[in-house]
Amino acid sequence: MKKINGKSKYIYVSGPITVGGPVKNTRTAIDIAEQILKLGHVPYVPHLNLLWEICYPKKDETYLEMDFKWVKKCDYVYRIKGFSKGADLECALAKKLNIPIVYSLKQLSKLCHT
Repeated sequence: MKKINGKSKYIYVSGPITVGGPVKNTRTAIDIAEQILKLGHVPYVPHLNLLWEICYPKKDETYLEMDFKWVKKCDYVYRIKGFSKGADLECALAKKLNIPIVYSLKQLSKLCHT
């Protein structure tokens, strides 16, 4: 695993949560985040809000509002394939803010040069 350092990038992991099953989708996001971490970057996995939702249910808008704030802080958005209104909105915000969206670890690795 590469060390997290000054060249590390902050990567927002965006993708389906409910469509296809929240547990399965969360596992997929965590698997991708683990690979991002191994590349030496810092992933943020909003899918982990699933646990928060179990303890303290909230409206989807609350999570999306928090997610938008995280997207604004990231260097890249990693978009997991699959239908997701929320992920589409996150990517639209990233595009508006000129935050690059990547669709594979290979693409991320090339862009980050670490």
